[in-house]
Amino acid sequence: MATQKGMSDYTLTLDGVNSQSINAPGDFVHVQSVSVTGLAVQLAADDGKVITRFQGQGNRLIYSRLTVSATAPCVVTIQAGFGYATDSRASFDGTITAPITPAVKNVPLADVAVANTSQSALEAATANRLELLVGVPSTAPNGVRIGDNTVAAGKGTLVEPGQVVGFASRDAVYAYNEGSAGAVNVNLTSLRSS
Repeated sequence: MATQKGMSDYTLTLDGVNSQSINAPGDFVHVQSVSVTGLAVQLAADDGKVITRFQGQGNRLIYSRLTVSATAPCVVTIQAGFGYATDSRASFDGTITAPITPAVKNVPLADVAVANTSQSALEAATANRLELLVGVPSTAPNGVRIGDNTVAAGKGTLVEPGQVVGFASRDAVYAYNEGSAGAVNVNLTSLRSS
């Protein structure tokens, strides 16, 4: 038997009293839209337990038939079938007054070899730095810890071999190699506003 997949939209006009059914099998249901803001929709799989969901909410649910109802007249669009839908409730209604400054310079810095069980400076405090990208090659014997001049064994953000992590700070940035297998070469790019 072939794997069932795919979801379809079903738009229902509910009268606020009677329920309507969607005769289609599936494993996920999502309330795509409700014409009445804040109105809850009741869903039941194969006449089972009723669950309440709002616009943007969904649920993993195995069914061959969905029953849909609401407590007030409305038009509801349900996404149903085999698959998954993302919760779309997040919204923002306002003005962003703090601009996010993009980097205008991507300054490659020389690799810094951080000897085992020691600390090394990666970049001095830089007033126009937006972020310092710190990479540890996948061939490194171990990761390094990143922080200020107090970074040490078990203290600071661990950047593992194969990772690149951004540090949004203008302060001096240091690395500590808590491994014992040799030096770790740290790759650096400084993202700057000027």
